Amino acid sequence: MPNTPVATGHHAWLQRAATRQYPERPALALATLPASLSDAWQLVANLAGVSSQELAQVVARQFDLKLAPTGRPDRDVAGKLSREVAERFDVAPMAIEAGALLVATAAPSQPEVASHLRFAAG
Repeated sequence: MPNTPVATGHHAWLQRAATRQYPERPALALATLPASLSDAWQLVANLAGVSSQELAQVVARQFDLKLAPTGRPDRDVAGKLSREVAERFDVAPMAIEAGALLVATAAPSQPEVASHLRFAAG
């Protein structure tokens, strides 16, 4: 088996997830991702030859997460987190399910964020 470069740097988790799903796309493993998550997301989707939505499905599966619904949450849900907290952790409150606040994130590789959000949301 050939040696595959190990993704490091900005958003390496995204690069590794895509490389696992699309091993036939060697450019994925070799790419240097930009610091901006949205730019990195678009680059990885382009290199993988998939849409951003399909890449989101891949990432959700690999991190064992639900795919966030599209659209805007209602005002009651949006008000559960302050704008400052949402921006700090790059999350968006989306729904309340079984008494738990569900948030969308483009960076699911940071499990420590959940404990901060639990505290911030009360």
